[in-house]
Amino acid sequence: MKKRISTHLLLLVVGLIILPFALLFVGSLLSYERVIQNELSQRIIGEVRHSNDELNRLFEKMVNLSTIFANDEDFGAEFTTRLPGSYYDHYKAFANVCRSIELQNLYDDMLDHVSIRFQDNAGLWYSNQPFSPEEQRALEQAPWVEESKRNQGFAVWNQDDGVSYARELYGLNGDIQPLGTMVVSIGQSFLWRILASYSDAEDSVVFATDERNNPVIFNPEKPVPDIASLEEGHRIVRIDDTSYLAIVFFLEPEGIASHMTFKICYLYGWDHIKARSAAMVRASAFLLFAFLVASLVIASLITSWITHPIQKLSNQMRHFLVGNSVAGPPAYRDDEIGEIERSFQQMAQNTNALFAHLEQEHKEKEHYYYESLSARLNPHFLFNTLHTMRWMAVIRKADNIRQCIDALTRILQYHLSDTSSTTLRDELTVLDSYAFIQATRFGDRISYAQEVPPELFSARMLKFSLQPIVENCWKHAFPAGQSACHIVVRARKAGGTLEIDVVDNGTGFSPEAKSRFLSHKETANGGKGGIGLSSIDRMIDLVYGRPYGVSLVDVPKGSIVRLSLPYEEGTSS
Repeated sequence: MKKRISTHLLLLVVGLIILPFALLFVGSLLSYERVIQNELSQRIIGEVRHSNDELNRLFEKMVNLSTIFANDEDFGAEFTTRLPGSYYDHYKAFANVCRSIELQNLYDDMLDHVSIRFQDNAGLWYSNQPFSPEEQRALEQAPWVEESKRNQGFAVWNQDDGVSYARELYGLNGDIQPLGTMVVSIGQSFLWRILASYSDAEDSVVFATDERNNPVIFNPEKPVPDIASLEEGHRIVRIDDTSYLAIVFFLEPEGIASHMTFKICYLYGWDHIKARSAAMVRASAFLLFAFLVASLVIASLITSWITHPIQKLSNQMRHFLVGNSVAGPPAYRDDEIGEIERSFQQMAQNTNALFAHLEQEHKEKEHYYYESLSARLNPHFLFNTLHTMRWMAVIRKADNIRQCIDALTRILQYHLSDTSSTTLRDELTVLDSYAFIQATRFGDRISYAQEVPPELFSARMLKFSLQPIVENCWKHAFPAGQSACHIVVRARKAGGTLEIDVVDNGTGFSPEAKSRFLSHKETANGGKGGIGLSSIDRMIDLVYGRPYGVSLVDVPKGSIVRLSLPYEEGTSS
């Protein structure tokens, strides 16, 4: 039993707890590298996307630069005159606007990295930074600059070598003729610093390309790796014998630069992460092995702790015999198993007590049976003798002797019958015969009466249960010399109980007699060899059980012996 239960319990623990957890843990270890890629990619993308707001603010400031020039009255008036030989005055107006922007400190150090170039209608260029003739000719020939001249003042953006835009500027006086063409550019190195400020790894590489995979934002001190073929997402790539986690996603600025799209490429060094993850996997595998061993040991101890007392209890139950004592548990257990052990011990004790009680009852019944056998005479010899005595009394005309013999015959016939139960009518009839014999003996000194409703005559009761009580009254209730002694038998029905009272006006029971009756050690009347009240009470208890039996009712004078029986209908014999 122990082996089967412990094996099943161990398999249950392993199958439902340890094995699923181990499989889940192994699966997590196998997918650990993939999980790291996903988590790291999401973190980096979330961090780099912060640069989207920074770039949007940067592009908005770039647009505002041309707006400041267009709204400056001195600048507009100077470039509207179109006087020949006024280049110096034009350049001075341009420089004054640049200086006012610096003085307002609206752009921090941004102007150090932003090129502001303006070409007037005479084809002359003005710039806040050195501007070579080759660069001038390149801008004049650039298609996007030419497109801006036809775009009625709306900016045209370009992503070649940084981010630039060009637009036609118009003055405040509502002239249809533009003041000239404004070109604002910001170098890719400054943009790269903004983009790279959100990457904290030393071995990481971040850059951006346009939609045609041309590098736009990158570190000028490092070459741009060729991963233009990579699609959006993350994967492991190998570049120059170094493994990287390549993360590719698109960043689209908002507002006036919303038509631009930057392809952000982030290369995160993977070799050291892989080495750290391998060490973590080995440590996790060791912890898993230790956990499995500890779990199996704990499961074995738990199953042994549960099944060992069950096996011991099973052995006790299998070898238990009535009358044998049951050993208690070696230690008190305040759980279900301890409760089972205590319940079995209580059951064994109750069983032993029940069998001892049944054995005692059996002995008492055998004792009553042998007493009744020894008390019986040969009925034929007894009745023949009484019949002879009766005819002698008839011949001699002794009617009182004949009546006594007839009463005694009825009593003997009643007691020698084979039935153990009778009706209240038959029991009262026998009492009448017994009272007649006693009245013949004592004369008018003692009177006997019955106060029983006729509807109770058919109630069933034990045979020979009233006559010994009435006999005790005749023998012991009345002291010598007392006259007018009365004995009354009353009966009533109280619910489902038949109550029969034997009442006398004698001296009553002494405290010692009551104590002996309650303890069932001796007969209540103290007699020897007779059938006392305790014997009748015991006999009723054996047949009907409690709460039926004999009880003593306290009264001021005399005594009342009450017989309580279950009320059952019957027929008279």
